[in-house]
Amino acid sequence: MKKIIILALGGALLAMSMISCEKEERSTNPLDTYLFEYGLTTAGESTYTNRGERFVFMGNFTDPSTSNALSLSIVSDSETLQSGTYTPSSLDFAVGGNYVTMDKSFPTTFTFGQYGRTYNVISGEVAITNSNGSYSVEGTLGLSNGLYVKVSFSGNVSFTFFETNESPVIDYTELSKVISSSAGDGKVTLQIATDGITVEEGMWGNTIGGSGCYISLDLYSADGSISPGTYGIGPEDGTIAPGQFAFGKNEEVSFMGMTFNIFTGSSIHTLVDGEDTTLCITSGEVVIEENGGVYTVKMNGLNEVFYFIYEGAI
Repeated sequence: MKKIIILALGGALLAMSMISCEKEERSTNPLDTYLFEYGLTTAGESTYTNRGERFVFMGNFTDPSTSNALSLSIVSDSETLQSGTYTPSSLDFAVGGNYVTMDKSFPTTFTFGQYGRTYNVISGEVAITNSNGSYSVEGTLGLSNGLYVKVSFSGNVSFTFFETNESPVIDYTELSKVISSSAGDGKVTLQIATDGITVEEGMWGNTIGGSGCYISLDLYSADGSISPGTYGIGPEDGTIAPGQFAFGKNEEVSFMGMTFNIFTGSSIHTLVDGEDTTLCITSGEVVIEENGGVYTVKMNGLNEVFYFIYEGAI
C-alpha cells in the first residue's frame, strides 16, 4: 500500500512538473492565445456622410452563417474611400487615413454572433483596397474586451450618401487648463490642455506628459497682453501681424551628426502616456472674448477639421 501511494504521489508531481514546463514554454504574445480569425462574406447597408471637410464611410460586413459582424467607420479626405492602411483615432482628431474608435455616432465594433456580444475596436490596422467599388478589407484588431480578431472581406460595396436637414452642430473639444503662457518678441504664446495632460518642472524646463492633448498658439501682441478679437492664420514664413496667429512649421535641424525636428509657430499635440504626436496648424481662426477676467478662446476649423474651446482665466 505504501508503494502505491508513493508511486501515485510521484506521478502527480511528474504531471505537475510537465504542466509547469508547458506554462513556461507558452508565448507571452497575446495574439498567440487570444486571436480569432473570421471571414466576412456579405456587405450590409453601407453609407457615408460629410463632417465639415471630412467624409466618414460606415461599412457593415457580416457572415450570415454565424452573425459575426464588423462595423467600420473610416475617415476620408475626399468623397471616395481610398485604398490604404487605416489606424484608430477619436472622431475629434480623425483625418484621412484613420478609422473612428469609441464613438456612438460613428462606431467601429465587432459582434460575436454566437454570443450576441458587441465590443469596441480600440487598436490595430485595417488595410483597404478599392478597385472600382470592389473592396478588399483585412485587419487584425484589438477589442475592448482584451481579445483580438483577424477579419477579412472581399466583394462589392455600395456606399449611399446621407445627410440630415439639421444645421451642422460644431462639436468642440473642451480644454480645461492653461499649462503655459509667455510673452515676448511681439507675441503671446499660450499652451492650453485637456485634463489628462501633466506638467513636471525640472532643472532644464518643464516636461509635458500624461494622456490627452494641448494646443500651442503664438498670437500677435504688441504689448504682451491678450487682446479680444478674431485671429486668422499668418503667412507660411512664420511672421505674424495684428489679428494673426502663427503658421505652424516643422523644421529639421542637424547637430553633431544628429537630426532633430523643431516645431515652431502653432501646433496640436496629442499625447498617449507621454508620447507626443505633433500636428502643425496651417489654417483656421482663433476667437477670443473676455468678460471680467474670464476668457473664452474658440479655435475654429484648425486644419479645417479641429475645433477647441477654453473658458477660464489666463
